[in-house]
Amino acid sequence: MLRAIESTRFLSPVFPGDHLTIDLKWSRRGEHWRCDAVAGTDRGRSATVRLRFTEGNEPC
Repeated sequence: MLRAIESTRFLSPVFPGDHLTIDLKWSRRGEHWRCDAVAGTDRGRSATVRLRFTEGNEPC
């Protein structure tokens, strides 16, 4: 379950017709999982995002 958006940075625009790639890196942080994502086009990075997840449906 998504618990937090830890950070988000928009670095450059993505235009219609651009080929967008997204690289995900998952890592365990104690009881949580972190997902670091980088989105980009042929011109370079477009955005970075860091998300925190927990397993199951426990309360926030």
